[in-house]
Amino acid sequence: KKAAKKAAFDSAYDTKGPKGADNADGEGDEEGGAGPKAKKAGGREEKEETFYDSQKREMVERAAKTRAALDALTPTARVSLEGYRPGAYVRMRFKGMPYELVAHHDPCH
Repeated sequence: KKAAKKAAFDSAYDTKGPKGADNADGEGDEEGGAGPKAKKAGGREEKEETFYDSQKREMVERAAKTRAALDALTPTARVSLEGYRPGAYVRMRFKGMPYELVAHHDPCH
């Protein structure tokens, strides 16, 4: 008895989606429009591009253009534009040095 009820629930859930939505994709679309999924020729469904997806795509394209422009530069010019990359510098730690060395340090000299 329980197995029959579970099978009926599972089949209803698979066809209607969670919480008994009307569409098979789980979207309750009252206007009858395409919703977030549009039908393609041949009965395939394909997601429409959302605002988030378009912004993400543009950001990836911009990053690729920037990387290509930076790769074309000489290493010295690249460092002057973007600074040293993590791992490209050395951290030195001194023990027993007087504090005046740090307090009066002038990086220009």
